[in-house]
Amino acid sequence: MSVKLLVLYPTPTDPELFNRRYDREHLPMGKASLAGATGLASHRIVGSPAGKSPFARLTEITFPSLKVLQECAALPAAQKTMANAVEISTGGAPHFMILEQEG
Repeated sequence: MSVKLLVLYPTPTDPELFNRRYDREHLPMGKASLAGATGLASHRIVGSPAGKSPFARLTEITFPSLKVLQECAALPAAQKTMANAVEISTGGAPHFMILEQEG
């Protein structure tokens, strides 16, 4: 069963700098280093039903299984990409979650 790694980025202190680094540095790094991933989608968060969201960006990476995700995460290139996510996230540490679809 496929799994997804979700990364939620808090609203940055400098949105222009964050967006530039995310688009020019982080996304290309992720696309090149996430061995075994079968999909990558990036979303800008524009709000929530309660109003302003505390998050600015969500990245969704799909893997065919939890085992493949874990093998990828153990690779130096993936660890560098995750460290870069933390580095560029000036609004606080990003939230990493692993999801498995039910049903």
